[in-house]
Amino acid sequence: MELADTILRRAHAREPGAALFASDFADLGARPALHQALSRLARGGALERIGRGIYRVATTPRQPVDAD
Repeated sequence: MELADTILRRAHAREPGAALFASDFADLGARPALHQALSRLARGGALERIGRGIYRVATTPRQPVDAD
C-alpha cells in the first residue's frame, strides 16, 4: 500500500473536520516522504492545508491543479 493511501485511510477514520498533523503519521516513514505525500494530497484536493503541517479531509472536493 502506498504512503498516500495509508494517510487517506487514517484521515477518513477521524471525525469529520478533525485536524490532521504531519506528526500523526510519523510512524509511516521518513519525514520528507510524509511531507511530500501530504503536499501532493493537498494539491490533488483530497486534503486541505489549514496551516503549516496541519491538514484536514477536504470538505468540498476540488479539481486537481495541473502541474503544467
